[in-house]
Parts: sequence; C-alpha cells; structure tokens
Amino acid sequence: MEKSSVSERVLAALKNYNDTPLPNISVVSNNGLTWEFCVSGLSQPCNGRYYGQLLFSNQFPKEQPNLIWLTPNGRFDTNTNVEVCSSEEWEKDNSIKKLFTKLISEMTSEVGTIKGIHPLDHNSVSQLAEISLKSDFRKTNRNTSSALAPEEKENLLSKINMMLEELIPKLCNTESSVVLPPVTIIHFDPDIKKDNLPVLKLGINFSNWAYLKAERWNGLTGDPLKTIITNIVVSVLDRLMDLGSSLGFRFLFSNIDLSNTEASLRAILKGTCAGRPVHREVEVEELFLSRTKTSAQGLGSLYLFRNLKTLYLDHCENLSERFSFNSLSKDDKIPKLKVLSLVGTSSTLSHKWLSDIEAACPKLCKIYFTRKKGTKALGWQDVVLMQALRIPVLLPCGHIGDKSSIRQLGYCSFDRQPFRGSDMVEVNPLITLLVKDSNTQKWHASIVDVYRNPLDAKVLYHGCGSFLNVSSVKQLYNLEDDTLNEMVLVKLRNTRCPECLQSLLNARICYPHSAEMGADEQQFDDLKGIGSYAMVNPIKK
Repeated sequence: MEKSSVSERVLAALKNYNDTPLPNISVVSNNGLTWEFCVSGLSQPCNGRYYGQLLFSNQFPKEQPNLIWLTPNGRFDTNTNVEVCSSEEWEKDNSIKKLFTKLISEMTSEVGTIKGIHPLDHNSVSQLAEISLKSDFRKTNRNTSSALAPEEKENLLSKINMMLEELIPKLCNTESSVVLPPVTIIHFDPDIKKDNLPVLKLGINFSNWAYLKAERWNGLTGDPLKTIITNIVVSVLDRLMDLGSSLGFRFLFSNIDLSNTEASLRAILKGTCAGRPVHREVEVEELFLSRTKTSAQGLGSLYLFRNLKTLYLDHCENLSERFSFNSLSKDDKIPKLKVLSLVGTSSTLSHKWLSDIEAACPKLCKIYFTRKKGTKALGWQDVVLMQALRIPVLLPCGHIGDKSSIRQLGYCSFDRQPFRGSDMVEVNPLITLLVKDSNTQKWHASIVDVYRNPLDAKVLYHGCGSFLNVSSVKQLYNLEDDTLNEMVLVKLRNTRCPECLQSLLNARICYPHSAEMGADEQQFDDLKGIGSYAMVNPIKK
C-alpha cells in the first residue's frame, strides 16, 4: 500500500476518535503515522499523567498499531511494545477507542491479562504516579517536534489543490484552466485543539488573483461586484475548512492576503466549518489589504480581530481622506496588533492619526507610513545645520538637505559643493518606519527602502519616494553589480519602479546617511509626541 493512503486512513481514525474521545485519554500529538497520547485522571493508585505512543504500520487498519509507554507507570515497561488487543479482538472491532478502552481497563485492574503487564503494586505505582504529576515527562525528557513530515505536507497541499481545482471553475463560471491562490502550511501544533481537532495554521494568498478583480467580471461595479468577490473568498475558505475537518485537522487561517483585489474585510468576517458557524476574524493573525477597496466604515469592525498582530493597509484610496481609528470605542481595541503599515494611505493626513492608533492598539511597536508633505521628515535632519528637514531635497552631489536653508546657502551643507536652484529635487520618502524600543519604551524614526530594510550609505532614489538598496536592485532586476554607479543607472533605464511601476529613467543615486539621525538623537515617549513634533511650525506660504 502507498504511504499516502495509509496516512489518510490514520487521519480518518484520528477524526473518529476525537469526535467521541474517552475522558481519560487524549491524543496530544499527531505526527503522521505516530500518535502521542496522554492518560490522566484515573483512580488511585494510577492517578498520574502518563505518555505513550501509537505506531501505525502500512497494514493499518488490518493490523493494530504498536503501543509503547514513554512514562514509567509501574504496570508496563517503557519503550516496549504492548499488544493491547488479541488478533481476534482487533479483527472484530479495529477502532482506536476500543483499544484505549481495554488499555485503561487493564491498567487499573489488579491482575491484567495483557502480555507484559505487571501485577498492581499499590506503593510503587502510587510513587510513580506522584512523580509523573510533578515533572512533565513529555517536555523534560523528549524532543516533541510539532512539525509535519515533508511527505505529509506534500500530501495535504496536494489534496488542497485538488479541491480548489474542482471548486474554483464552478465558483468563477469558467471552463478554462485556473490559477490557484497559493496555500501554505504555517504551523502545526497538536497540543492546541479546536472542535476536538488538532489545529493546523494555514496562509492563503489571494493577492493579484484575477478572479477577485473587476476586469474579470466585465466591468461590474458597486454592490453586485462586492457580493461576487465576497462570495468567492468565503466559499474558498469555508470549503478548505471542510476539507481540513474531513482529514482530521482544524484548519485555521492565520495569514490572509487580499492585496491588489476588490475584496475587503467583509470577505473574512465569519464563515462555516462542517456546517457549524466559525468566527474566522478571531483567528486571523496577519492580514494584508493593501490596494484594496477597504473603506473607513469597514475599519469599524477591526475590533473583532482579537488576535490580529500584523495589518497592512498600504495605498488604500478609500481610506486616504477619512482614515481614523478613533471610530473605535474605548472598549473596542485591537489588543494584540504589533505591526501596522499605512504606506501611501497616510500621505494626505496630518500626524494626528498617530494618537488615535496609539489609543486603539496598546501593543503596537512598529508602524510603516508615508509622511504628509510639509510636515517634518521624521528620522532626518540637516546634520551640518542641525535642523529638521521640512522640505527635503536631493542635491547633484547626492546629499540631502532642507530646501529653504540650502537655497539660501547656495551650496551643500555637507560637502560645500555649489549647485543651481534648478538642480534641487524634492524628496518625499515613501516609507518611514517608527519602532518602539522594548527596553526604553521610546519610539525612534527612520527611513527604509522598498523591502523595508534600513538604508545603505549609498542608495537609488526614484521620484515616487522609493529608495532601493543595492541588494534590492540586484534582487529586482537580476543585476550582479555590488555597488551603485552610473553604469547601473544605464542598465536600469528600461526598467520600472517596483512601487509606482513608472520608468526608472530619472532615478538618482543618493547618500541618505548625510541626513539620517542616530537612534539616540530623536526619541519620543509616545506617538502623540511624534505627531506634535512633526506638525509644529507649519510652513508659511
């Protein structure tokens, strides 16, 4: 028999047992053809916590699994195979529940009938029970990896893709071959259960998926389009959860990416699994909604995402003018949110939104955003004149300074190189990063490149505000150059910026460290302080 078919039968046996488990035996780990179980809550003197394993062969269910004990219990030897049922008993009823039922009966009897069982010695068994309760044998004496074996991952993903290949043509009314939204296995923790099934965390990436875009639906707009898009996402997620249940898992979507589609938060709220309602929003930990139609009104439901840790809302046009977290009531917080990205979305707003976010997200420690023009460029200053940059400009020499001050000087304050007024290029960094120091609890600002890495001493700048480190340039455009120079600019003339998709013909090389501030030079106690600092002394027209 093929191993994949054996794995399927073992998973079915696990589901059957977990549907009506015995109160004293729980399956705490399911790693392919090996289960780990725990016996607890028996009557004295066998009232300890004992771990064991079931080892399934390729002949299951024709052959019963081998059973070995890992915890000393006084009734059985450890690491020795125990044949719980006779061949006749197993042939008559080959259920795991029957096997466990007989095991408990034998374990608590004075004189058992299983080969290898020791007579019940109350004193020694009681002592071992006490020891097992004081020290968690499973954690202190064994390496209990919760990872799925590679072949099991491959088998699961294969079943997922087969189901999607059958479902999506029906959902999307197409007979042609379809591109599937990638599903990834993030983590398997058999110790965590929902609906009596071990939890398997998944990620699903709908980003740029053609069936969630308006052009796929012949220009359909408004509520009819929203309804179609929402139904597709909900149906895919629900059917995947049904599949997981049939395979003996509780699929949990901890990472959902809807970027660059017509979808919104509405597509994630609630759902079903095996006919039972599921509050999917409570399970999401990472949510990507960049360049979607997410509305300011829709953000009012964010407080339902109680376990959300990462939220990306980059370039969301519907939020740009009305974005705010202050619509959440005092009690409607997003308690676990740590990372928030508002690149592009925040560019039309004053920094007052920072105060609203701090009140709604008490655990927040990292923010990516785009500053509003005219506010101070957080994380930058003219390092020679020691003043904040209100209108950063890039000079021909590649250094950065403040437009009003530099224009009066007529030369670069860093290297004293002269320039003409027409040579200045205004710079509005696309991505500013705010990070909260875990030790000092203070916030620090810096500018990062398109891959959100700290800027190198020498970087590429594009007019949309994007900075690219040499590593990003090499990765994006398959170049082998280890430094940025004029020859690299020539090679990039016919390429496009990864953010705005416009030509890199006018890209410039610059030295951002001429304007960067050290981590200790600009610190803030809270986000409100950052907003106040950035907005003081507004520019006079």
